[in-house]
Amino acid sequence: MLGLLLFIFLVSSTAVLVLYFNKSESAKNIKNVLKKILENLKDLFKSLGELLDLIKQLIPLENDDKSNSSSITEGFSTQQEEIIENEKQSVSSDFQQQDDQPQQEEIIEDEKQSVSSDFQQQDDQIFTEDKKTL
Repeated sequence: MLGLLLFIFLVSSTAVLVLYFNKSESAKNIKNVLKKILENLKDLFKSLGELLDLIKQLIPLENDDKSNSSSITEGFSTQQEEIIENEKQSVSSDFQQQDDQPQQEEIIEDEKQSVSSDFQQQDDQIFTEDKKTL
């Protein structure tokens, strides 16, 4: 690996020396192109740095969430904090009620069926008693 890096360094340094001491028109054009490439690379790295900063702002860390929630409630009085806590509890109870609703519907349906079967049995008894009396 060290040999590869040394080879690349030697080749690039000889190319730089040839371009530096060469005063021909093609050497000047090559120098201009290399300067433009260098400027574009600087702009690229600057833009990549800005992009990474924006991405860091978009992705909140867990520690930031905790500090944000504590910093938000710092300005509230205890009364306001109690109201917020009560709202959180009511929202969680609403979710719990929504989870319990299918179970309650099943219980209601079972009760309806048992009541209807009880009525059916009573009707049958009344009907059989009426037959007996006739």
